[in-house]
Amino acid sequence: MRDDLTLRCARDPRVSITFADRELRPDPRESVLTFAVTVEAPGLRARAGSVTHYVDGMAVARFVERLDLRGWDGELSWTSSDRDISVRAVYDGRGYMRLTWSLSPWRRSEQGEWIASVTLWLEGGSRDRFVADLLAFLSQGDHRGES
Repeated sequence: MRDDLTLRCARDPRVSITFADRELRPDPRESVLTFAVTVEAPGLRARAGSVTHYVDGMAVARFVERLDLRGWDGELSWTSSDRDISVRAVYDGRGYMRLTWSLSPWRRSEQGEWIASVTLWLEGGSRDRFVADLLAFLSQGDHRGES
């Protein structure tokens, strides 16, 4: 299993998003998955720790998985329940998806409130591999629902 997952921009590999530090926390009502997300680009490195993701949803991976490889009109978006992380997707009409990932931790930090965003270009043909890797990262050690 992967300890972390990095997606690099197809047009500039210095631009990336990394999912790491996955931790499944038992909760009296349901298990809660937390992880850290880091976005990087020339002159930028921002990290949001303890991003909450409810295990049975796999919502961010399912959002990317639903992006039609043939394209779509306009902008599609997904935001985590705590609004720590969001992604906006636009199809360029030439086989690439423009994914703008934003971090905006809702908990106030010593640095105050902040938001950081990077835009990654993803070749349509790379989407399935990224989704599989993201699902593996999110479900690591959680075998509910597997046959």
